[in-house]
Parts: sequence; C-alpha cells; structure tokens
Amino acid sequence: MWLRTDPQECAKRIRSREREGEDGIDVAYLRALEAQQQQWLGGGGGGGGELPLLPCAEVRDTGEAGVAAVRKFIEGLQTEVEE
Repeated sequence: MWLRTDPQECAKRIRSREREGEDGIDVAYLRALEAQQQQWLGGGGGGGGELPLLPCAEVRDTGEAGVAAVRKFIEGLQTEVEE
C-alpha cells in the first residue's frame, strides 16, 4: 500500500520538525523523489504493477480517526480480493 503525500505537505512537515540535516531539503527535491517513486511503484517498471494508493490528504488525523480511515481502506481492499 502506498501512502502518497504531496511534496508540498512533506516540505511543510520537514520544516515543522526542525531536525538537523533536513534543513537543506527543498520542494524541488521532494518532487523529483515523488516522480521516481511514481515510476517505480506506479507501474512504471520495477515495482510489479499498480499498488493500492491511499492519498494522505484523505487521512489528515494522526489519531484514532486516521487509523480508522486506513482500516476502512484496507477492508475495502480485502473486499475487492474476495470478490
């Protein structure tokens, strides 16, 4: 399962953490990483085809509500496999 997060959101999270060594990571670099990941995981070769994608924008809560959203997504995948 791919929990995809927008590069802008990643940059925002990096800035808010204020970790040493992360201060040089810019949005352009994160976009380049996303493109590589899309190619690899999104069926562009090497990743074995399409992966179930859960956009992290749909799971904003890091508490119980976020966990419930991920569970619901996984249950939907299980239903698809069973059908």
